[in-house]
Amino acid sequence: MTKGDKGGMSEAIFICESFKRGWEVAKPFNHQQGYDFVIRRNSKEGWKTVQVKTIYSERGSSMITFRRSQGGTSGRKLIPYKAGDFDFICAIGDSEIYLIPWDVLIGKKSCVSVGSKKYKDFSL
Repeated sequence: MTKGDKGGMSEAIFICESFKRGWEVAKPFNHQQGYDFVIRRNSKEGWKTVQVKTIYSERGSSMITFRRSQGGTSGRKLIPYKAGDFDFICAIGDSEIYLIPWDVLIGKKSCVSVGSKKYKDFSL
């Protein structure tokens, strides 16, 4: 399975999990923005942006990165996300899902271990 396949599968899981919780979900048709979806968890709440990330394992830890690719198929480069790109990261693994507010992650390096105790409160 390619990296793109895993990303597509994570997005499909996010949509299913959102529907199970009764959230409204919309998917932009272009990829110019720094997020994958917009959600509204209830009718009194405004729309929030979500970037979906696939969890990968590194030395036994569940990790996500904070970079996105930019550019065409040749000359792609990875750039860091910045404040305002999205409201939440949804990190999806084989058996774990986290919805982490971006504010909690600001100032972190290019990746974090989402399986740590610090992020357990954001588990879905």
